[in-house]
Amino acid sequence: MNQGKTALIREAIAQARAEESVSRELETYMSAAAKSLHGAIALPEENPGQALTAFVIGYIEQVPDFLQTLEELMYACGLHEHGRVFITIAEDFFLQPPELIKHWGGLRGLIDEAYLAHRLMEEVNDRLMMLCGLPLTPADMTLANILVHDLLGEEYANQLDLAVHYAVESLFAPGQTLQNRNLQQFLSRYKDADWESRLRGWPGLDEESGIRLRLSTSLPGKTTAH
Repeated sequence: MNQGKTALIREAIAQARAEESVSRELETYMSAAAKSLHGAIALPEENPGQALTAFVIGYIEQVPDFLQTLEELMYACGLHEHGRVFITIAEDFFLQPPELIKHWGGLRGLIDEAYLAHRLMEEVNDRLMMLCGLPLTPADMTLANILVHDLLGEEYANQLDLAVHYAVESLFAPGQTLQNRNLQQFLSRYKDADWESRLRGWPGLDEESGIRLRLSTSLPGKTTAH
């Protein structure tokens, strides 16, 4: 298993957290952002900026956890040969982001990269559900991605979504690994209790964050690029 890139991602996050402990840049930014989020996103009444800051830090820190857990599952279930290309793209989105990425310091500067990685996972999940009726990962990142999409701003987030869209199109192009019938057969084979039991320990964002969607309100920009 290739732990090198995962370790680099963790190192980048640790360094950004150290910078944040001094600058408080993310905390300041989130305190201001909490006052202008889309009406469909409901924050806790008490310390909304603090809740939003904690949520975003968790969102960033889940990237290496997701990728490491996914790679372990792929090895255990015989999917690694077919799925490694997806993990590599997600890692590179974080470590070698596209030129359009805006450059900020500390943790604020990692929100964009984390968004790219999480959106890639979300899109691959959606495609595999259509192909095989089984997701590659059980995590539902809809709320988190909608929230971060709003934080990034509609125009900029849509540009990032487009980068994800092109990456996913290349992954699922005819003849590519994730369009391979063998992968579909592998995934279908694990539609059983064993597969489900392997996924029970999947890392997830803190459900006690108190952040919710108001379903009666129209959602901010859709996170899927077409």
